[in-house]
Amino acid sequence: MLKRADLAARRVGFRVARRLGRSLNLVDLAEKAWEVAPSAMLHMPPSVCLPGEFEKARDIAFWTTWEVETRRVRGGPVALPPVNAFMVRDAILHRGGVYKGRGELLIVPQGEVDVLRRSVEPFESSEYPVVDIAEGAITGSPLGMLFFGHWLCDDAPLALLASEYGEAVSPTPPNIHRSAMSEDQIAAYARLLELPWRCEENVRFKQVVFFQDEEYTAHKGARLEHLRERLKGRLGAAVRRKRVFVRRGVADRGPRKFVNEEAVIEALAREGFDVITPSEMTVEEITAALHGVELVVGVEGSQIAHSLLCLPRGGGLLLIMPPFRFGTGIKRRTDAIGVHYGFIVGDPQEEGFTVDAASLLRTIELVEAASTAGGVRG
Repeated sequence: MLKRADLAARRVGFRVARRLGRSLNLVDLAEKAWEVAPSAMLHMPPSVCLPGEFEKARDIAFWTTWEVETRRVRGGPVALPPVNAFMVRDAILHRGGVYKGRGELLIVPQGEVDVLRRSVEPFESSEYPVVDIAEGAITGSPLGMLFFGHWLCDDAPLALLASEYGEAVSPTPPNIHRSAMSEDQIAAYARLLELPWRCEENVRFKQVVFFQDEEYTAHKGARLEHLRERLKGRLGAAVRRKRVFVRRGVADRGPRKFVNEEAVIEALAREGFDVITPSEMTVEEITAALHGVELVVGVEGSQIAHSLLCLPRGGGLLLIMPPFRFGTGIKRRTDAIGVHYGFIVGDPQEEGFTVDAASLLRTIELVEAASTAGGVRG
């Protein structure tokens, strides 16, 4: 019987090679590599915002650059890389990484284990036995292991691609995704969307395929669209058209603290907006609340990802941006599914930010006008 100690020994061998300077990216050890989808040039539409709004941003999120943000705000041509696949034989999945000899592919980011409150226990517990998989394909990603929004918009579509090449396998997403939620929303979405997705911690693969699929290409957008259509088929016809404000549902501190959130919510409620807090709801409740939505408003964050499964082509998404944490990463996804993207930047306070309700309502008018004028995008 294969033991975890056998997998651990192989991982230790890689760590020794790394110390000796002989480690490799697992891509370099691939027995086979191929292009799933080619590179492409596309025209990115500009973001919808009030004049001078982008200039109010004081700093950007840690995962982006001013150059990238300027391009997403202004619009214009953008080069997208190909989607690539790689196959290796006789590899293992252990402690959040895939290993073969001197090669490594990290899925759970290095050094994040304790940060994500999973420590080493899930890896060592008898709850996670060693399994053999003849033909597997990796569907987890480093960002999907960190953020729920990335799991839903990146790892879930990746599962569809992975299932074409073997059994789709991912390390168990960390408890950080569940700590503030009323249920394990990842597992619930996997069931609702009928994802070909399997969580394992210790695997010996006879053959495993992994992918370069980080950017939001047309190929990835088509996979997300497939999941959107699958959900729409489950929910049926919408009863009414909606405008929804999505709360973050966490006690933010520092740059992300929305100081006058309640006043803004009251102003939106007077305009007919529904208000939901996904962290206090089941997935069935969330998708029912968003079914039929035409416009979603909310602070930048993973909770917004729920709406990308429900917003129709030609609909609108308006994000409230903390002035010291500006980041439009979700725009890659809205462009791919034909949703109009807009933003408003908050006004800095001693801690956090406020939003002028009148300016927010004017921006809402701009996004809805773009939706009316542009119709179904994509």
